[in-house]
Amino acid sequence: MSYSWDQRVEFIVRHMYDIDNNGFLDNNDFQCMALRATVIEGKGEINPARLNEYKFIMKSLWDEISALADFDKDGKITTDEFKQAVKQTCVGKPYSEFPKIEQEEEEKKEEHDEKGAGHPESESVECIIICLWVETKNETRRKRKGLSTPPPPPPQQTFGAGAMKAFIDAHYKMMDINNDGLVSIEEYRYNCITRLAVDDIKLVDDSYNSLVSEEDNKKGGITLERYQELYAQFMGNENAKCPAIYLYGPIPE
Repeated sequence: MSYSWDQRVEFIVRHMYDIDNNGFLDNNDFQCMALRATVIEGKGEINPARLNEYKFIMKSLWDEISALADFDKDGKITTDEFKQAVKQTCVGKPYSEFPKIEQEEEEKKEEHDEKGAGHPESESVECIIICLWVETKNETRRKRKGLSTPPPPPPQQTFGAGAMKAFIDAHYKMMDINNDGLVSIEEYRYNCITRLAVDDIKLVDDSYNSLVSEEDNKKGGITLERYQELYAQFMGNENAKCPAIYLYGPIPE
């Protein structure tokens, strides 16, 4: 099996980011993702505070991604525009060199200094995502032990997150359903089946087994660091047969 670079990027747009299926990306897609992330994290329950945090995250991500890919500044990102942006910023690069909007990050830092720490809109996207992830994992552990949930501490100040990096981390968090820091084959199946029309689970399992390394299997799944590496290859490696082509399961024709 092989999936070309064009196939993979088109898949990302059509099956992952274009939530409202209108053929292009816009702010509405990212707000839909905010609600989806909240529902998935709450396993069907809605936490209004969490929803507001995700809305802020996704709005920030849209602003940064549109700065990279909305070349004609019409408020929409077409598949061709997205491809052009990925080609310019991701192809041939490791995750550590993925795009970073220096000017916007500096503006966010200045805004943070003006508003003061502790306000949701004064924190970087990456910081909020990390805090949400850690808090959710800790809450899961507390529930297992029958402990009450204390109010979360304010996020620590962190700057320097790029749009794609923050989005990658947020998506991993949605895939890691039980918040144990690993994406298992069961969670991989769930992620694939909720996005793709598949009539044979063997297709999904074969994709997972082609994706993971021996080290991944020893750990029991895919860590965040490993997911970052695989995503960078999925988007930036033009080899149609590299293992990372299976990151999101069998890609439709």
